[in-house]
Amino acid sequence: MGSIFVFSMPNQESTSISEFDIIVVGAGPGGSTFVHCMAGSGLTIALIDKATFPREKVCGDAIPGTAVRVGKSIQPDFWKGLDALHPVRRARGVSPSGIVMDLEYVTEGYTCSRLDFDDYLVQTAKTYPGLTTYFGRKTKDVVRSEGMHLVTLDNGEQLSARLIIGADGAHSTVARKYTDTKLDRNHHCAAVRAYYRGVEGIGHDRLTVYFLKDYMPGYFWIFPLEDGLFNAGFGMLSRQVSENRIDLRNSLDQIIQEDPQVKQHFENAVQEGRNEGFGLPLGSRNVPRSGDGFMLLGDAAGLVDPVTGEGIGNAMISAELAAISAREAFATNSMDGKLLAAYDRAIIKKFGSNFRIKYWAQLLLADRPWLIEGLLRFKWSSNLIQWVIKKVV
Repeated sequence: MGSIFVFSMPNQESTSISEFDIIVVGAGPGGSTFVHCMAGSGLTIALIDKATFPREKVCGDAIPGTAVRVGKSIQPDFWKGLDALHPVRRARGVSPSGIVMDLEYVTEGYTCSRLDFDDYLVQTAKTYPGLTTYFGRKTKDVVRSEGMHLVTLDNGEQLSARLIIGADGAHSTVARKYTDTKLDRNHHCAAVRAYYRGVEGIGHDRLTVYFLKDYMPGYFWIFPLEDGLFNAGFGMLSRQVSENRIDLRNSLDQIIQEDPQVKQHFENAVQEGRNEGFGLPLGSRNVPRSGDGFMLLGDAAGLVDPVTGEGIGNAMISAELAAISAREAFATNSMDGKLLAAYDRAIIKKFGSNFRIKYWAQLLLADRPWLIEGLLRFKWSSNLIQWVIKKVV
């Protein structure tokens, strides 16, 4: 733990505040990876999360090659202890009329329940010597004063640090306190998922995606996990959900029970648990991701892929980039917004053009199912189509 200092006001009881170099709010893939990436820095870090681990996280459970790469950059055999990591080798896309497009993975791809994946990142992050965890503690308030951030937890504990990292998801407390970013339904996706056993005709090494005419822009997915479990769900642009008054949870059941292409997979399937919804702030707009003494990671920074909805790998990449800026900030003894703005520039350089292309692809395909049909009918050996797939997917 960092040092503890005490202050008091006249006629008031003294209050002790635990002092750290860095406070990280949110212990998901972004926050935990940031701790990993600070190895050897000698800095003290407080890692806060409202949950205790392991805990469920509503998600599609696909783990992209980018996330695998970040782990291996931390340590070559980083993933050897995560037995629940399930390899996928293939992907299938199906158009509204049933045209099938099959692809073989050229990079490593996996699925893994977030219960296991996030817990693994947290438990391995705990080996960081200067780490103190505050799990099961909600961040009640964040205040910046005189070059320090004061975090008050829901049990009254207070922590202080010169640098704060907001890795606390789509409804980030840190982002809300330090930026004026608001939800924009044109740059936000709503999704719902459920777990099933007994899903047929999918294959346990293949991700399957259906593009459904009445649910665009977006897609329905069936992703295999360990032990015969499947993650099934769908997501859509939030603007379309709102304008068409779509009830996502009910629509998921309707698709599984009534869609002629999808229902064949679920005739003998049994659902485990209930339909769960979640929101995804898309990376299709530039928003503030840093400022005086703070940086935002992952969903808190609006870094979800505008086409695929993937956010885990992007969160871990943002943690890598934030760690570079954090080390520079402490090396130069400066936490001002100009120095930390290098993090924003690094994010834009890494994701900017790719996200822009995907955003325009999303708009182009939004109400044009015939265009998806045409693309999937095209000969896949075409150099043009291969270029489109690499850029969009």
